Amino acid sequence: MMTDPDRQELLHDLLQEDAAALRETSLQRMIAAGRTRRAQRRTFRAALCAAALLACSLWFLPGKPARHAQAPVPPVPAAPPMAEPRKEFVIRHLTEAETKERLRDFAVAYIGKPGAQRIVLLEDTPR
Repeated sequence: MMTDPDRQELLHDLLQEDAAALRETSLQRMIAAGRTRRAQRRTFRAALCAAALLACSLWFLPGKPARHAQAPVPPVPAAPPMAEPRKEFVIRHLTEAETKERLRDFAVAYIGKPGAQRIVLLEDTPR
């Protein structure tokens, strides 16, 4: 069995003889392997882009419409004319005093600026 110094010496002797040729061969093999890998990646990317382009074109391009016999669409009848508002109803705004008189039994909140207020009726809800 070889000891560690003997092994180191044997390796040194072997590598000294063809060290330059070994380096050259190793370098050429690594360069070739790198080129092969780069070419494979380029081919894979091109195939992936082509597949994506094909999928997008199939997805977004409209297909030919089906030719079905379509029944003619009946015309939509015109809406009847709007009835005139009845003149017997009159809308009038209540003053604050009238509002307080009519809503005296309710809890009332006035919300907004004076003159443009809204009235909110508050209810007591049992809990």
